[in-house]
Amino acid sequence: MKAFRYSFFANFVYWQANFPLSFIIFLHAIISALVIPEKPIYLIWLILDLAIIVILNWIYFKNYKIFPRKIDLSEDEIICYDFMFTQKKISLSLDEISEMKGGVLIMKPTKSIFIYSAKNNITIGIRPHLKDFNSFLTLILSKVNKEVYNKIINQAEELGKTIKNRREKRKSKKKKK
Repeated sequence: MKAFRYSFFANFVYWQANFPLSFIIFLHAIISALVIPEKPIYLIWLILDLAIIVILNWIYFKNYKIFPRKIDLSEDEIICYDFMFTQKKISLSLDEISEMKGGVLIMKPTKSIFIYSAKNNITIGIRPHLKDFNSFLTLILSKVNKEVYNKIINQAEELGKTIKNRREKRKSKKKKK
């Protein structure tokens, strides 16, 4: 069994940064509210601050549900635990993975990868800042069922062709100039 964790900095940014940011914005909202009787224009700042707090917290709480902080990978299953605000533990057999999307699989290396299981109705998000992310992805891809693996390989080949066509178009435009 191999354990995968996030670094201290990534752990802070993805799971705890919400709290100090919300607190600072909330303090600014209070100051704006106190100044409104003297300068009504600060009502705009108050509304903006409250909107930022709502949106920021909505994004973080949405992500808390699907992004585990600790992942263990054995020969036949992924065990995800240490979700924020809950003690849930998700155990997903590698044979039950029905789809993998996002991130390096669609040529966007800074985006998260999502692992889906249609059988259990489970979605697990993995961020690229996971320590040994490449080995994690390699291990999963080497152990998923053949259909999922072939689908991912076909998507990668199609993306490769698309990128190659775009490069050729750019080169032809440069030659015309």
